[in-house]
Amino acid sequence: MTLKKRKKILILGRGNDVGGGTEYIITIVRLLQEKFDVDIHMNYGNDKVKENYLYNFDSVTFHRINMVREINPIKDFQTLRDLKNLMKKEKFDVVHTNSSKAGILGRVAAKITRIPLIFHTVHGFAFHEHSSNFSTKVFSKIEKIGAKCCDNIITVSDYHKEIAKKLNIAKENKLISIPNGLNIDRVKTYQERNEIREKLNIEQDEIAIFTIGRLAPQKGISNLLDSILLLKQENIKKKYHFYIAGSGELKDSLENKVRNLGISNLVTFLGFRKDVNNLLCAADIIAIPSLWEGLSISLLEAMAAKKAIVCTDIGSNKTVVNNREEAIIVKAKDSQGLKCGICELINDEILRRNLSYNAFLRYMNFFSKEKMEEKYTDFYKRKGKLPEA
Repeated sequence: MTLKKRKKILILGRGNDVGGGTEYIITIVRLLQEKFDVDIHMNYGNDKVKENYLYNFDSVTFHRINMVREINPIKDFQTLRDLKNLMKKEKFDVVHTNSSKAGILGRVAAKITRIPLIFHTVHGFAFHEHSSNFSTKVFSKIEKIGAKCCDNIITVSDYHKEIAKKLNIAKENKLISIPNGLNIDRVKTYQERNEIREKLNIEQDEIAIFTIGRLAPQKGISNLLDSILLLKQENIKKKYHFYIAGSGELKDSLENKVRNLGISNLVTFLGFRKDVNNLLCAADIIAIPSLWEGLSISLLEAMAAKKAIVCTDIGSNKTVVNNREEAIIVKAKDSQGLKCGICELINDEILRRNLSYNAFLRYMNFFSKEKMEEKYTDFYKRKGKLPEA
């Protein structure tokens, strides 16, 4: 009696960063391990990413594939060649790509090597709300090529599905929206709030405003610093302080800007932190000044942690929260508007409490890990034709 060969699936990402996209991939791999009888393969670009994956699961075959974020014809061709060689050797039944660069190169390689089923998840297009018309046209044409090389495109927000339809990136029957979901365990803490705040030197009567994420242009931290300067000029009687947690390319320039604006007494940089759950517990307000996102994991974390939120009006945010119901929503790049939103939350405890409660209910109803897993289980059964465990 011969045993039936297990189906092989490659989950492909850029593999160089630990962030929201990585957390999504971890959720998907855990789901595949739990629900389906499949042989899972993954790529990674550096040891830090591999170690993060290994911390979360085992029984996965890893392949090192070097991939750069920026467009680089020579390096991109080398990556395409490496992906083709890997796919020819392993003969995957399914390739599921993630992120813009891995999505294009992975789908083309999979199409060339005749992989039976090819899926792609859009975590955010290479163009966004603030891109020029030229950039949008160029990158949407590239996305159209990718779309022709796959069977289905999953968007992590309804907003990005509508953008894909509007720009004719793919036919509607290829597009599926499965909003990101968050495991509530990510925001649970086993320490007392007062203990955490004491360790962070947060005073008992202080309103602590946190921003958590990469220090990159996309996150709009520079606009937040401008709003803090404006806030400083207001006659606010309550104590407040801003805490910025994260690392990234803008670290030095943002720290210099804080000094140049004269707001060092109001801002503390915490660096990269793994204990996001503790930071959320310590916070009174979460500020999310992003200029563009796929679907913000920081936003979902704040909702799950029952925190008052001020965020920008980027498309994906508006599909998650409603203004003055679950969050205060302000225009992106609008430091004055951001200042007003934060100021209102500092001064109004009842508003903070109402927004945080409503945000938690919306998270539970639409954006929990369980909701996301239900939809992906159905997707992999119907479209991926994967055998159940």
